[in-house]
Amino acid sequence: RRVLFRSVVRIGTVLPVKSLPWMQGAVAEFVELHPGVRIQIQSQAQEKLLEMLENRMLDLAVTTSPVPEGYTIRPLYREALGVLLSAMDPLADQTEIKIADLIGKPIYCNNCDADIHELLQKAFAGTGTAPNIFFEGAYPIHIIDMVFQMQGITFVSELSYHTLRENAYAEKGKGNLVFRRIADVPLERSISLVGID
Repeated sequence: RRVLFRSVVRIGTVLPVKSLPWMQGAVAEFVELHPGVRIQIQSQAQEKLLEMLENRMLDLAVTTSPVPEGYTIRPLYREALGVLLSAMDPLADQTEIKIADLIGKPIYCNNCDADIHELLQKAFAGTGTAPNIFFEGAYPIHIIDMVFQMQGITFVSELSYHTLRENAYAEKGKGNLVFRRIADVPLERSISLVGID
C-alpha cells in the first residue's frame, strides 16, 4: 500500500458533510491507510472551491455543477431533488406536486447551491414564469426554520431530507417537514469529485 507523507489533505464541498454519508467512510478508510495524515473539510460555494483549487488551497472538491475545462473530474453519482415544505402547507396534502403548483411561492435558497438556481430556472421556463427566489442565505438551518414556519419552500435532495429527520433538529419539535418530488419536471444533479493536476 502507498503511504502519503503529506500531513494534511484539504477537501472542499458545496454540500454539508452530513449530506455526504459516503464521505465519512471514505475518510475513515483513507486515514487507516495513511496514519498521521490529517483531513480538513470545509463547505464553500462552488466558485470559491474552484478558486481555492487553483490557488492550491484545496486538494479536492465535491461539486454539484459543471466545471470549466482544465480540471480532473470524477463523476460520483446523481441525486434527485425535491421540495421541502412545512407539513402545514396545503401542498403537503398532495402526493404529487407539479411545477405549476409552485408558481409564486417564496423559495428560500442556500447560497452554496448555485446549481439549484440553474435547475429551477429551467424547470420554471415551461410555465412562462420565473421561480420566486425570495431569500438567499448561507445558513441552511435558518432556511429550514423559515420553511417550518410556512414562510416558503426550499429544494433539497432526498438524502438531505432523511438526514434532517434523523438529526437533533427533528428532536427539537421541528420535524414536521415534508419532502415531495416534482412529478412533471424531474430535478437531478450530478455529484463529482474535482481536482487539478
